[in-house]
Amino acid sequence: AAAATLSNELFIQSDRVAAFVLMGLQRWFMIAVLGLIFPFIIDGLSSYCFMLFAGVCLMGSLYTFFLLPETKGKTLVDISEEFKAIRVCGKSFLEEEKVETKL
Repeated sequence: AAAATLSNELFIQSDRVAAFVLMGLQRWFMIAVLGLIFPFIIDGLSSYCFMLFAGVCLMGSLYTFFLLPETKGKTLVDISEEFKAIRVCGKSFLEEEKVETKL
């Protein structure tokens, strides 16, 4: 359900199917990797293995709370503009690079 909501809000209509498939593939790949390394995590951390997952959940929650804009009740154009305005490492996706060609 979360993947469907994410693909509905982040991608334009023509790209939603591809995004949904890629998110599904990524999810299954990560579940397979986790299944392969989990026995080693248990051996290494024993009863504290949940701390690794708690840390990942905390980082995801902080990312969602502080970086992602609210999308409830907004149009796809408004959402696209807000995502373009997000600054990553001091660079905004709103600023387009202009390329000039000389003949």
